[in-house]
Amino acid sequence: MTSHQSGHKAMAAYLAVAISFPLLHSSATALQLVDVREAPGLNSPSLEAPSWVSEDGLYAVIESTRSSGSSTLYDLFEAERYSIDEPFSTPSQGDFRDINLVPRNAGFAVVSSDELELFYGQEIVANSVGIPVTGTTGNMYRSVRDTVDEAWPVGTRQSAIHSLGDHIRPLALSTDGLRLYLSVGPPPARQTPDWDLWVVSRSSTQDEFLPSNAEVLASLNSDASESELTISSDETTVIISSSRPGVGGADLWYSTRDSIDDAFSPPSLLPGANTSFSDRRPVLAGSQLFFSSTRSGEQQIYVGTLIPEPGSLGIAVCGVIAAQLLGVRRSRSKINP
Repeated sequence: MTSHQSGHKAMAAYLAVAISFPLLHSSATALQLVDVREAPGLNSPSLEAPSWVSEDGLYAVIESTRSSGSSTLYDLFEAERYSIDEPFSTPSQGDFRDINLVPRNAGFAVVSSDELELFYGQEIVANSVGIPVTGTTGNMYRSVRDTVDEAWPVGTRQSAIHSLGDHIRPLALSTDGLRLYLSVGPPPARQTPDWDLWVVSRSSTQDEFLPSNAEVLASLNSDASESELTISSDETTVIISSSRPGVGGADLWYSTRDSIDDAFSPPSLLPGANTSFSDRRPVLAGSQLFFSSTRSGEQQIYVGTLIPEPGSLGIAVCGVIAAQLLGVRRSRSKINP
């Protein structure tokens, strides 16, 4: 038995005991990331970053430069697996093939829980003659489809929300589809890394997200750059990427709150996640945290498991987290048996 297998079995035993007690959601919960490793099946010699992963951890959307022959031009790829104990299939452009035909960076994909609505970013045009800013994904688009068997059509730019800023990155969508978490950046002419985290709401999934319903997440932001965020399905735990003083160039921080009506606590560095390199692009899937890191020399995708630190006052777990750590198999409609 490898050390990884042994650690996985020990974690499963821990969760089997933990979920036999009433589940708690506490702002006093202290978290740590364990069993950190390269995400099996998702990496290549190119630059890689996670974008969105289904709650069961079986379907991943990533950004990669593998098909562009460029170190800066990203496309969206998808990958699947039967169980979290298995590696992902080789990523393919699949449902994102039409979006990738647009000759601009595509990234920051956020998929609704029914996988019928998609928000994503594409490269912003910076000046009047249409020269794009390389390496940015500042325009936010929305795409919808009727069934999960269809490819995503090229989306519609969400013009109204751009009154918040020239750069808008969709980061996470609530389970009910009514709240979209964003990062809002400065105009392209500004060189300061000034990104802030926001949330915007709507009354129906048929409505557009409007700036009049947007709120800055003041307790998560700082004088540095808070460029990325991922949030738990109950919206009480958040992992952010920030350039504030920490361990490396960009670090992962976490924060909690008791309910969506409360403000988040001041962020704390996430133990077990950070290195002296750049650690960013967090994506939560149940108890699994996917993120990108340059610790190996190139930007690659890593994954670890979130657990409470010893002595923590609370634990927030749900059925899908227990299923992940106990190795329960789930099937997806797009995987052929």
